[in-house]
Amino acid sequence: MTLGAAEFLCVRPGGERIEVVVAIGHPYPTSEGDWACPVEIDGLHGDLAEIHGIDSLQVICLAIRVVRERLEAFVAEGGRILHPSTEENVALESYFQES
Repeated sequence: MTLGAAEFLCVRPGGERIEVVVAIGHPYPTSEGDWACPVEIDGLHGDLAEIHGIDSLQVICLAIRVVRERLEAFVAEGGRILHPSTEENVALESYFQES
């Protein structure tokens, strides 16, 4: 089950268009005593390792940070992230606001 997800149209610097689904799963306690949270950026990255943290809040925050860093890196390398229906640029800051 997914905690949150979004669909994007990503355009690589060379023009290749890719449908991308970003999803963060529900955190769960592991047998090692920490917490894990599945993260996926399907279309841009292969399987991402689950994120681990000390509690459910921390692991959600870390998962969001990983998604943000990966998407910002894609844009920094010349990629574009678009809304699939309008093909307008996605303002990543509308997803990841700084305080």
